[in-house]
Amino acid sequence: MSEIAFKQNFPDKPKSRFEFNFRNREVIFEIDQLASKSDKSIICRYGNTTVLTVLTVKPLTKKVNSFFPLTITFEEKFYAVGRIPNVFGKREGKPSYDAITAARLIDRSLRSFFPFPSQQEVQIANSVLSFDPDCDPRVVSIWNSFLVSYLCPELPFFATPLAAVIVGQEEKKFISNPSREKLDNFPLELIVSASEEKITMLEAGAQEISETELTQAITFAHQEIKVLIGFFQHIANSLGVKKEQKLVQSEKKDDEQWLEEKGNFYLGEVLLSPHLSWIEKEKKMKEVRQQLTQEYCVQNPQLEEEFVKDLVEEFWDDYLRNWMRRLWQEKRVRLDGRNAEQIRPLNMQIDYLPNVHSSAVFARGETKVLSVITIGKISEKQLVDSIFNRSYKHFIHHYNFPGFAVNEIASYRAVSRREIGHGELVEKTFDFLIPAPASFPYTVRAVSEVLSSDGSSSQASICATSLSLMTAGVPLIRPAAGIALGLFEGQIYSDINGLEDKLGEMDFKIAGTEKGICSIQLDVKNQGISQELIKSSLTKAHQARMYLLEEMKKYIHHPRPHLPTQVIKCCQLPVPKEKIGLIIGPRGKTINQLTEETGSTIEVQADGCVLIYHQEEDQLEKTCQAIKKIIRNG
Repeated sequence: MSEIAFKQNFPDKPKSRFEFNFRNREVIFEIDQLASKSDKSIICRYGNTTVLTVLTVKPLTKKVNSFFPLTITFEEKFYAVGRIPNVFGKREGKPSYDAITAARLIDRSLRSFFPFPSQQEVQIANSVLSFDPDCDPRVVSIWNSFLVSYLCPELPFFATPLAAVIVGQEEKKFISNPSREKLDNFPLELIVSASEEKITMLEAGAQEISETELTQAITFAHQEIKVLIGFFQHIANSLGVKKEQKLVQSEKKDDEQWLEEKGNFYLGEVLLSPHLSWIEKEKKMKEVRQQLTQEYCVQNPQLEEEFVKDLVEEFWDDYLRNWMRRLWQEKRVRLDGRNAEQIRPLNMQIDYLPNVHSSAVFARGETKVLSVITIGKISEKQLVDSIFNRSYKHFIHHYNFPGFAVNEIASYRAVSRREIGHGELVEKTFDFLIPAPASFPYTVRAVSEVLSSDGSSSQASICATSLSLMTAGVPLIRPAAGIALGLFEGQIYSDINGLEDKLGEMDFKIAGTEKGICSIQLDVKNQGISQELIKSSLTKAHQARMYLLEEMKKYIHHPRPHLPTQVIKCCQLPVPKEKIGLIIGPRGKTINQLTEETGSTIEVQADGCVLIYHQEEDQLEKTCQAIKKIIRNG
């Protein structure tokens, strides 16, 4: 929408307040009204959802070379939904998994626009002050985070207006920013962040959507985003914000020239060696980097070793990119010698561990994941308590990534945001594929132990989890597999390794079944990719996924027909609601007596169904007959 059209359709407002109507809902932005000591703050009111976003910029005395120090939080305030936190202290504590995944959505949308090396530290804090189930605070937080960065004069490099929407699908129709209730029942939840020209972030959970439909949904989202960007640009113009990206071209100093020549020479010796495996080459490259640092210290004794390490770190990735480019241009091969669509060697094992309910190992190159399944009673479900909902889930996935997986020493710490995000991604993949508790009355916990990582560990976790679930006899609708694709100078790479992830321009994770896609996650490092590239990536991912599923079938084709002997057995007994009281008895006397006599666990569901659990089949049958007798005699 042009600036002239805005002036015709919207009356002038005070420069601190801007109003907009988006899809029949009022959106109000108030600039720098509450957190007045911050570098920039915004309150957005979208329907009855209110989110305060505050940006703080701090200069650093030391330059950070390997990443931009950007911290993004999403803070749930339980007063926003009229509830008191269900914790001992009755106040908000550590963020929920929902809050962490929301913060990661914002971070992944913005990070590629924050350049490094950097001498600034930035924090963006999002606080949900009121919550309207019809207006999702996640998308409001993304809007606000974009705007505070775009409007802040201390961030001259953030010169691209961005926006985001959530897309649901009702039958064949796409809906922008649907209510929470509708979104929970739709077969697609797609979150898209984009500039006017490029897609910058994707996140989706779906019920086996086709590549064609997903592409249409992304196109629909991008059209909606362009409307929002027009309004955001109007705000910037009204406030007189003008940003110009300055390209600084500096001539190489003699010492930098020496480092580049030496670095490229040493890397060439390693990467062109026909006798080294990829893992040996990775180790050699670490040694070469240390050697380069030592040689430079000898040549420049006046410099401190820490300064030299930082200097080598600043240029090392550029040397590696030079070799990525050279190998592809001259030999049409990647750093590890593969062609663009080649998947690394696969190795799988099922029933890997004794005594556990189920286990499987999935290895793709040097990425190796052990998946372990535990099956428990339906009452062992997990409570999910956040401002978004208070509910229970019966499939739980946990992703563990220890330091030794990448040959690092790490002390014990809390679960990282990355581990939570990857765990939620795997969980999202199987949400539709695992049967509902009504037909499979168990709680299932899957744990992915990443024992060695060289890229795509979350997608390897999906493959390993699929194998272990089928080995456990969990009646999956269909097995799932995942693949990660990368991009380097216009060339799409399938099954990227760790270096390609770090040096490339995107990490596009796509998982699903033979029938369709169940989850996607796109992160970019180049300020966005075109829809044509997304379409090509989906096609290549489909081919890779079909190959993976065929390879997995060689180890297990269908879920086993029975649960393992170690798993507690269950009998479902439908009971008329008027007869439930007979089973429970006065003050629970009858059900307690049955439990004591048979050793069974008896759980009465809200719909009247009685679930009986016991390790032994004969005791389970005995308990069922006793309950049937009580009902007949009653």
